[in-house]
Amino acid sequence: ALLHVTGTVKLDSTVAIGGIVQMASGVGLRIRAVAGAGPHAIALPDWTLVVNATAAAAVNLPTAASAYNATTGVGQVFNVKCKGLSAFATTVTANGAELIDGSAVPVALAAAANLNIQSDGTGWIVL
Repeated sequence: ALLHVTGTVKLDSTVAIGGIVQMASGVGLRIRAVAGAGPHAIALPDWTLVVNATAAAAVNLPTAASAYNATTGVGQVFNVKCKGLSAFATTVTANGAELIDGSAVPVALAAAANLNIQSDGTGWIVL
């Protein structure tokens, strides 16, 4: 089956698509900027969190379970961008005892670095 839409489609909730999605133009994804040390929490609607680091900053991930749909096997992807031009690092930390790539050690991002990360339902995988 094929869904053809001319115009804008806005989805405010989860939609399961069981096939290939083809788009003739770009996709708009939520980007949010924060400043200061934080800690800053990534929200489930976020796609990209830009940290304007004027000092060492902290970013906390949501629970991996809250960012994963066990029925469809779909884990949410987040991108964290450290936008500082100085030596200030941004540290990304998992929730509670959850792991990032099998490690309890938070991920440190240098200035101008970014992190793409995806929930597998019990922890986080660096992409």
